[in-house]
Amino acid sequence: MKKITNKETGILASDTLLDRTQLLKLVVDSPEKGGIVLSEMKIRIKILDAITNSKDNTIVLEDAEFTLLKSLYERFGWLKPHKDLIELGDHLDEVAKQK
Repeated sequence: MKKITNKETGILASDTLLDRTQLLKLVVDSPEKGGIVLSEMKIRIKILDAITNSKDNTIVLEDAEFTLLKSLYERFGWLKPHKDLIELGDHLDEVAKQK
């Protein structure tokens, strides 16, 4: 099990500050070039469910779910640079080290 801590970022979308769950939902919901195969779609849906059902500002994922999420995050094409995107990537790196 991997635990991701949610917190507000300084990233604005439509005059609203986004939190980490909103950024991660964006990443998981966005298909890569060529679309999403069914086996990966099942894992993405589990990730979205975990994000939606997170409690106490913590997203809990199985190892396979976390591995896919981290991979999707690292490959996602952001439109603008922002330090909070780097911070979330660093947080995912730290979570990956958890046992």
